[in-house]
Amino acid sequence: MRLPIFVISLVLAACGLAGCGGGGGASGGGGAGGSRTASGGACLPIAPLRLVALEHGSEWEPMSTLAADGTITTHFSKRTPPRFRIEGDRLVGSSGPSMTCGPDGVVRIEGTQMTMRFEADGALVDGGGMRIFVADNGAVDAALSRGASHPMPWRVEGVTPATRRTAEMLVFASLAAVNWSFH
Repeated sequence: MRLPIFVISLVLAACGLAGCGGGGGASGGGGAGGSRTASGGACLPIAPLRLVALEHGSEWEPMSTLAADGTITTHFSKRTPPRFRIEGDRLVGSSGPSMTCGPDGVVRIEGTQMTMRFEADGALVDGGGMRIFVADNGAVDAALSRGASHPMPWRVEGVTPATRRTAEMLVFASLAAVNWSFH
C-alpha cells in the first residue's frame, strides 16, 4: 500500500518545492518494532483516535478515525477515499510513496529528499510553512503555508501526549484524502 499521488502533490505544494529539508530519500526506521524516539517510545504509537469537525456551530461530525489495527478511515468523501494505515512508524496508503518517522522525529517521504519533522513541542512541520499541532485536549491548530497557525474547527478525540504525533499524522492523512478539486 502506498500514498496516492495527490498526497505528494499536496506535500509538494505545502513544502513550496524548496524548503522541505534534505535528508536521505530512503526510508529510515520502521521495522517490526518501529523506530523509537529519543525517549524510547514509538514515533507513531497506534491508539484509537477520531478526528471530528464542528458542523453548524454546535455538532461534532466525524472526519476520520484511526482503529486499533492502524487502519485510517475517512468519513467525508463522496468518492472512494484512499485507504491509509499506520504500520510500525510508517504511514502507507493505496498508492504513492510511504512516509516513515525516524527516531529523530524526521518524517521521510520514500523515494524523495522531502522531509517533515516533529518539533520540540510536538508539532508536525515542513520547510514550506505547514504546521499541524494537536493539543493535549485534542484541539487542532494548523497552517498549510507560511504564516501563523490558527485554531481549526476540529479536534482529535482520544489523544494523549504519547499519541500526539499519531494524531497529527491522522490530521495530515485526512487533509491528503480531501478532493481539492472545486469544479
